[in-house]
Amino acid sequence: MFSWRPGGSRLTFEKGDAAYIQKGSAIMLQVHYNTQFLQGKAPALDKTALKLWTLPAGQIPDRIIYRNGILNPALNIPANNPHVVVTTNSSLSSLSSIGGTATGIGGGFGGTFVAGEVVGMTPHAHQIASRMDAKLNHVGGQSECLINVPVWDYHWQLDYMFTKPVPYTAQDTIVANCEYDNSAAHQPVVNGETQTPRNVTFGEGSLDEMCLHYVWLRFKRDDFLAAKGSGGGLPTTPDVPGC
Repeated sequence: MFSWRPGGSRLTFEKGDAAYIQKGSAIMLQVHYNTQFLQGKAPALDKTALKLWTLPAGQIPDRIIYRNGILNPALNIPANNPHVVVTTNSSLSSLSSIGGTATGIGGGFGGTFVAGEVVGMTPHAHQIASRMDAKLNHVGGQSECLINVPVWDYHWQLDYMFTKPVPYTAQDTIVANCEYDNSAAHQPVVNGETQTPRNVTFGEGSLDEMCLHYVWLRFKRDDFLAAKGSGGGLPTTPDVPGC
């Protein structure tokens, strides 16, 4: 539902918006540790904390915020190559599919398409990425820029929430780009030493890479709950208003 990355700040929604958490759900927190800097020392005590803002009892939001993502795990970034571009296309009919039996980044199976709005983007990559951008291609041929980070910084990863939402249809497509600079001049520094260029592939380690664009979608509450209920037998009113 949510994530934090280096440099990120708290995430809040507009008045009338909330995420949906079904009553009785367990929230699982996954933490990725970077142990490269320990040099044999014991790790410090984990002080990670999670804080949720919830709506007052009985208050129901007008709109539901839902996060999906565009992921490309087929990365092969050769050593000493200063300009590698990876492009991934994803249809809104998949990203905006609610209530499917197998859901995850990129959409689900057997769900119901719900028309809505793109209200934010969260690009994510690691240390040799150099640029991230994504655009929405409408079926009629028009194109809108959703996100453009011209100089990627691993230590400054934000959730970019829009001041003006972007509506879409099931026929629209998001095209997401990730660019990488794997030259000797653009290597991560570990314990004060600049790393030697090597072939980099997809992985969760800080010296691996990713090409991921989270997409924040917003739906009318009743449309979302109707689709959610059709796939999983959920009630038509939220058990927990959200956070």
